[in-house]
Amino acid sequence: MKKLLFFLVLISNFAFAQMPNISNVWLNNSKPYIGTIGNDKETIKLKIEISEQDKKKDQEYFVSGYSLVENNHSKFEGKFKLPNIKTQKIKV
Repeated sequence: MKKLLFFLVLISNFAFAQMPNISNVWLNNSKPYIGTIGNDKETIKLKIEISEQDKKKDQEYFVSGYSLVENNHSKFEGKFKLPNIKTQKIKV
């Protein structure tokens, strides 16, 4: 009986396992992400305004916002997939 109960608990953990919803992380507290692009290493700023986790495919996120390279201001949207997330304890 204990083995059966353990087996059912184990199966239910796999069946209901979900990726955590970290869509707020991509918003970056309304601050732009800053990087470089191209051979000339021009500065690019990405500001994500919308970030949503896909309800059916919980590993996928839809994002949209604006990018700025020199004086070129463009809207972007797309999605990305996180195949796995590794958690780490931070020592304080």
